[in-house]
Amino acid sequence: MANATVIVGGHEAMKSIFIKNGDKVVDRTNFIVLEDIKGGRLGIADASGPLWKSQRKFFLHVLRDFGVGKPVLENTIITQASDVCAYFKSLNGQPITLTKIFSDKVDSVFCCQ
Repeated sequence: MANATVIVGGHEAMKSIFIKNGDKVVDRTNFIVLEDIKGGRLGIADASGPLWKSQRKFFLHVLRDFGVGKPVLENTIITQASDVCAYFKSLNGQPITLTKIFSDKVDSVFCCQ
């Protein structure tokens, strides 16, 4: 039996789904490839059930402390996203492991804060 997958784009849509209706989207589909890459269902995007609820609460608290929803992070995020795009272009189609580049860029956003 197939599972429905929803991809959300945009701040307002994410806010509506995850903040206002978080309890309705508590379960996650299994993405076997991502589980293999990341070594399990870890983090806010992959966890499910009670683990996801506790991580969500912590994650939202931390994000608010860092100013998410305010323009303070915008320039840093744009810079890091541009760096990722430039890196991808420089590879000329060579295969890569995404985990490190994305982890480094996310860390850079919060460390530059």
